[in-house]
Amino acid sequence: MKFLHIEPHTITQILGVGWTTKRRKIDSTTDSIYHKFATNPIVKECVDDYLNPERHWLKWRDSLFDYCDTYNKVPLHKTKYNNTNIGSWLSNQKKKINATTDSTYQKLTMNPLVQKCLDTYLIKKQKRMSHATSYHTCSSHKYTIASMW
Repeated sequence: MKFLHIEPHTITQILGVGWTTKRRKIDSTTDSIYHKFATNPIVKECVDDYLNPERHWLKWRDSLFDYCDTYNKVPLHKTKYNNTNIGSWLSNQKKKINATTDSTYQKLTMNPLVQKCLDTYLIKKQKRMSHATSYHTCSSHKYTIASMW
């Protein structure tokens, strides 16, 4: 499935400013508003993603994996790929991960490059947490970490 990323201003140009409000009134593909939107394939794609956020997330993940397979590396934060901000998306997913048991981690580590990236991220995150805890402990005793080294 090809990832189709649609900028919000594109949909607004097609349907007008009130389209977001109208979209929120859609509960399923059987709604009459859905059928009106579905006449345009670009808008239909956007509404389908709205109705099924997991489907949308999986498209982002597949695009990430495609990038990794194509370039043999994970994207940096500002990396754009297939008209998407795939690096920013990965950075946002990392923020949701606190442990290897998190569902986001499990879904993303199907790709070995992404798994290595996330493992490195978790190690750094744990070190930052332990440093923050060390500083708190020291500051409660009127010491700073710098004065202890």
